[in-house]
Amino acid sequence: MTERMGGTARRRPRFCRGLVAAGASVLVMASAIGGCDRGNDGGDGADPVRDAFDARDRFAECDPVILEQGEEFQPPPAALDCLAAPIDGSAPNAELRVEYPTVEGDPIVHHFRTRAGRDTMEIVIDPSADEFGNVEGRQWRRCEVPFTRDDLDLGCP
Repeated sequence: MTERMGGTARRRPRFCRGLVAAGASVLVMASAIGGCDRGNDGGDGADPVRDAFDARDRFAECDPVILEQGEEFQPPPAALDCLAAPIDGSAPNAELRVEYPTVEGDPIVHHFRTRAGRDTMEIVIDPSADEFGNVEGRQWRRCEVPFTRDDLDLGCP
């Protein structure tokens, strides 16, 4: 089942979005300070975040959330319950897929993942289908944040 919801995605903090005009060394330093893992789209197609995600353990899937253009992300209670189940001890793991379009309509996909025995959530962001994004903006990102039902955000801090 796919839930459709309203809203606009919140902008990611500046240190996680990177500095487009900055040199490569500054980008690497900004990513490290911001706690983000960024992929590499240096023209060779290699992206370690994407590669690690592709090789990940498969988790039980929550019903995906697909946003329409201009809709605001408000996670449905069922999605929050699904992600909380491993933390509460009632499931081994869970993954929620959230997709929203760019202004041009290209999909940006977020994967929220929780594991039993941990009170954190892994977020993996796949912006690779953004045809109009710059090279830095099409890099996969990964972060781990505390899980809270009150603030499921579409970005990495």
